[in-house]
Amino acid sequence: AELDQSDPLHDRLMLEALWIHQAHGRVDLQLAYKIAMLPEPRARAGAIRVVRHWLQQRVVDADAALPLLQRAVEDEDMRVRLEGVLACGFYPGLAGASVAAVAAELEMDEGLRVALQETLAYLSKYGEPQSEIVIRLRLERTDLDELLAQPLDEIVASVVLLRHDVPQRNRSEALAFLAGDNGAERAQRLVAELMAARQVDLAIAPLLLEMSPLDLATAANELNRAASSDNPPVRALAIAALVRIAPENATLFAGNAILATEVLSLLFPGQAPAYAVTQLRDATDAGLIDPRRAIEQVARHWSDDAELFAWLAERIDAVSEKGLHTFDQAHGTAMAALRAMNHLPAARWPQGYDNYRVAPVSDARLGSGRAIYLDEINGCARCHGVDGRGEEGFPPLDRSPWVLGNPHRAAAVVIHGLYGELRLPDGRLFNSVMAPLGANLDDQQVADVLTYVRQSWGNYGPAVGIDDVRQARQLKPQSEASLMVDTLARDYPLSWDRILASSNRPGPPNSTIVNPKTLFVIAGIAIVGVLGLIFIVSRLSPKFRRELT
Repeated sequence: AELDQSDPLHDRLMLEALWIHQAHGRVDLQLAYKIAMLPEPRARAGAIRVVRHWLQQRVVDADAALPLLQRAVEDEDMRVRLEGVLACGFYPGLAGASVAAVAAELEMDEGLRVALQETLAYLSKYGEPQSEIVIRLRLERTDLDELLAQPLDEIVASVVLLRHDVPQRNRSEALAFLAGDNGAERAQRLVAELMAARQVDLAIAPLLLEMSPLDLATAANELNRAASSDNPPVRALAIAALVRIAPENATLFAGNAILATEVLSLLFPGQAPAYAVTQLRDATDAGLIDPRRAIEQVARHWSDDAELFAWLAERIDAVSEKGLHTFDQAHGTAMAALRAMNHLPAARWPQGYDNYRVAPVSDARLGSGRAIYLDEINGCARCHGVDGRGEEGFPPLDRSPWVLGNPHRAAAVVIHGLYGELRLPDGRLFNSVMAPLGANLDDQQVADVLTYVRQSWGNYGPAVGIDDVRQARQLKPQSEASLMVDTLARDYPLSWDRILASSNRPGPPNSTIVNPKTLFVIAGIAIVGVLGLIFIVSRLSPKFRRELT
């Protein structure tokens, strides 16, 4: 019987009929074709997925299914195109790659792009379809050394120009191949490549923004079109180039603090007009934008160092006497200001700000700490997230007072582990267990990973030293149970710590974390001692007891 086409569930019921056929091992390619013509994109995508399973199981005529795959990769809905690309991966021949490559001619998100690249890579065993799209996609995913070893032609040079991991020298050579040495032609060709690209990495920004305003002006029409692009990197880069042509073009990001931050991050120091920097500063003060990147860009472009340092110091001083137990957004702003201040060259520091200095940490040490943080076995990212924001059920490390302040506290947690209810100043409560890692990581590794955490994301604090780790390791025997949150908080209260110092109000110099099991033993000994004393006194003669009293 035919389904009622006026039924709102018609398309879904058609797909369910196809699923019933699939469940009973019956191949009905004609029904799949019918569903692929329906208005509902989810039904079309579902039908193509069924065909993919048939191709994978080799129970359908692959050549008969190929026209259906061709229709899918050209579908107006990206989900259907994705299913079409995946299904092409199970077509046993070069034609599957040729059909899949058609999807690259339409809009692709990152998921579809990766799926297409992997599908073409898998089907390369049948040969390479000779189309520009397929060649470009292969070059985009090939090893960097292999890419740079390719002789330059139009396609290779275009990929080298835009790929994110290419050194700037190779980008310049690729642009010279495409446009020669004429500055105006180079600007026009580079802008054209940006407009045509589906993905743009901002690593290309220096190549564009180091061009002269006169050369950039020859591509002004294209840049104005790009300035309204839906692609955020393209839009930000185009506006930055327009500001280079004429500073008054900064009005293109007026009132948009996020866009202003992106544009200023692309411009070289001194290229941003003063009023644009002032507007971003005011937006930061008003709390309209996350201060981390905004403060950094204000610091890069502010021309008066005395005014800049006074402004940054004011943000730091606002919390300088507040303990980390009161940690809030103002502390995050203070750390952003402290980071921006310490990332400026020494020549820009006015007199009187030495107490704001934080000892620099080498890139090698931060790299070592990051590698440990991301390690799959002993690393932190599994629970606390690659971005430090915390996975479900685990506390964040980004802008967490528990990893800032006294380094002994954070080192003790890593070495000895932690359990119990942990409450952040904003009220969030966590009751997860931190496994002790002291047996797996040496002192240098613990110091490096904590230094990385304290200087990553929204955090900015002094490095952790090996001596800090050694002291934390001696708090208690490694064989005893993990630390309790309450015990740790008692011996190292957050209220002792400030943003600028590891511990402004240090605890007792010989402060020792005592394990609950140890407390129980001590209490037991004391009780036995008291009972023994009572027993001895009770055995004394009445006369001796009177004399004793």
